[in-house]
Amino acid sequence: MLREEGFMIMNPKERKLEDMLSKYGFTRSKARCMAFMLVMDEGTSRKIEHEMDLRQPEVSIGMKELVKGGFVKISIMRTERTGKGRPTYMYKLAKSKETIIANMKKKLNDDTEKKLKNLAELKKMLRD
Repeated sequence: MLREEGFMIMNPKERKLEDMLSKYGFTRSKARCMAFMLVMDEGTSRKIEHEMDLRQPEVSIGMKELVKGGFVKISIMRTERTGKGRPTYMYKLAKSKETIIANMKKKLNDDTEKKLKNLAELKKMLRD
């Protein structure tokens, strides 16, 4: 992340990651959250919000999708002073970056294979 006039902004690497993940099918918030995780490996919801220019609900939705997809794991950190109030969520990559990329590639190949089988079946149906 780069600091410019007191604001955190995405660096070119994070922007490129977001763009690539969007082309893979990730939503904007999910892509930005994943780009953050791939660069930083872990972070709090607040840090992701500030550094990736997302609103709190966008972080929650994006990270929920990443947790559901098995990319990220979540832990809850209590407030330091009293242990009361809203918990802070800490997110961490669930697997190595290489494993995540390999899983994404496998899913893409599986999806493509299913679509090709459907097209072959469609072609056969039209001949009959």
